[in-house]
Amino acid sequence: MTRRNAQLDWLIFAALGIAWGSSYLFIKIGVETLTPFTLVAARLAIGTAVLALAMRVTGQRLPRHRSAYAHLLVVALLGVVIPFSLITWGEQSIDSALAAILNGTVPLFAIVLAALVLADEPMTINRVAGLLLGFVGVVALVAPELRSGFNAGLGGEMALILAAVAYAASGVYARWKVREVSALGSAQLEIGF
Repeated sequence: MTRRNAQLDWLIFAALGIAWGSSYLFIKIGVETLTPFTLVAARLAIGTAVLALAMRVTGQRLPRHRSAYAHLLVVALLGVVIPFSLITWGEQSIDSALAAILNGTVPLFAIVLAALVLADEPMTINRVAGLLLGFVGVVALVAPELRSGFNAGLGGEMALILAAVAYAASGVYARWKVREVSALGSAQLEIGF
């Protein structure tokens, strides 16, 4: 890899981090003036337009076989509809930083779900250690909130955890069932439903 490619990769990585990391802040701002489901619809419309443009530029097409669409519908529900709705609803009662931290539990749930569903993803000592370390990390980040006790934000916190489970289930299901569909085509169909 050349130095220029490495710099471009880091630039893309930083741009993605800013875009994804700031989304919780924008959701928090948005729910102050819009209903949760109006905000979700707006996010999906923007995402659909961007992905449609990306597909056009790259010359990719949607799948031609119908069997892919049933599986992509499940992925769309688990990876877009359910988590977007839960996150947007949950951020009405919790801080956007806490929402981002709770969303960070997706890999923890994915490790467990993958081990249960995918034969080539067994639970190993390293994965258990990573799972425990990740759990301790999340608890350390959320500890200030936990010290204040359960409050009116508990429903929002549970919504974010359920959203993380849905995201994890979406990824595992997609790996298990979705074949012969490009990542861009899959993303377009997921948010386009």
